[in-house]
Amino acid sequence: MATIKSRIGKDGKVSWRAQIRLKGFPMQSRTFESQKDAKAWVAVTEGQIREGRFNYLPESQRKTLSDAIQRYIDFEVPRRRSDRKKVIYQLEWWRAQLGHLILKDVTTARVRQCQDKLEMSLSQRGTPMAPATVLRYMVTLSHLFSVASKQWEWTSDNPVLRVKKPVPNNTRDRVLGDEEKKLLLAACKASRCRYLYTAVVLALSTAGRRNEVLGLRWSDIDFNRRQLKFEKTKNGQKRSVPLPTSACAALLELKKVQMLHSPFVFPRDDGKAPQQIEKHWREALKAADVQDFRFHDLRHTAATNLAASGATLLQLKEILGHKTVQMVARYAHLTTNHNTEILERAAALMFSEAVYEGCYS
Repeated sequence: MATIKSRIGKDGKVSWRAQIRLKGFPMQSRTFESQKDAKAWVAVTEGQIREGRFNYLPESQRKTLSDAIQRYIDFEVPRRRSDRKKVIYQLEWWRAQLGHLILKDVTTARVRQCQDKLEMSLSQRGTPMAPATVLRYMVTLSHLFSVASKQWEWTSDNPVLRVKKPVPNNTRDRVLGDEEKKLLLAACKASRCRYLYTAVVLALSTAGRRNEVLGLRWSDIDFNRRQLKFEKTKNGQKRSVPLPTSACAALLELKKVQMLHSPFVFPRDDGKAPQQIEKHWREALKAADVQDFRFHDLRHTAATNLAASGATLLQLKEILGHKTVQMVARYAHLTTNHNTEILERAAALMFSEAVYEGCYS
């Protein structure tokens, strides 16, 4: 006898679990993306069991890690928001290392050996791979095993969980100095890429991430209200940011040469996608002689200036698009003077001069 039941996952997606119970034989079950696939499996498997041709080995002894990686790429990666290429790149690395092994042979010891290999690898910059990067590789493989266990029932074990993960310490405090800022903006303005200067001004003015800034469309900008909207963000939550005068002026100047057939503010030549500025960005850094500086550091520079200008942590949280105040706590020390001024004003309203005089009598 066979049963097929639908299940709704946390992401709201429906899956179908098929179970076959025949007297005198072990119960068999599989989970499928569609009811049609579940019915087809039941029909074939029941026939194989009755004819004595069914392979009773569990999936963990029949499926390889390569099989799991391919299924993950086909069905799980498309559900991700923005890091699909990175995840596929990481999975292909794992496939090259351990893909030939059946799932039960992917042990904690083997995963640990691969982690050691990652930690000794060099990044594209020729420096040792950062702990946070190694951690992302480990998290990707761990999530694959979690899905293979809980949703596909291919294995009951996640060997990655028992590996001691690297502790990331990638917090950077690099900000542009006043002279560096002047030189870098001049180099960006002189760049062969006509979009580089405006993109950098926007990043410094709004604290937007690179993909948020480059992904802007003209429809995201309200010049009348002096506001822009970041539609595609790292955490998936849209946010609106006031448009400072400097950024507004740069955008209006760029709008004069707007590519009419493209919706993007910074379009590539065919207008179908945003411009890639990495090459021109590196050239500008070299021309300005600005060392050890990344595009993302523009965001940290903007946040640091905001905090030093009196922005509260709650205001920083809203502008930066973080989910919690703890994520902007690194700027707390810069708001100390601002907090002191607020407390002094509040105290002046609550207490009379006589109270102050009494304190010093």
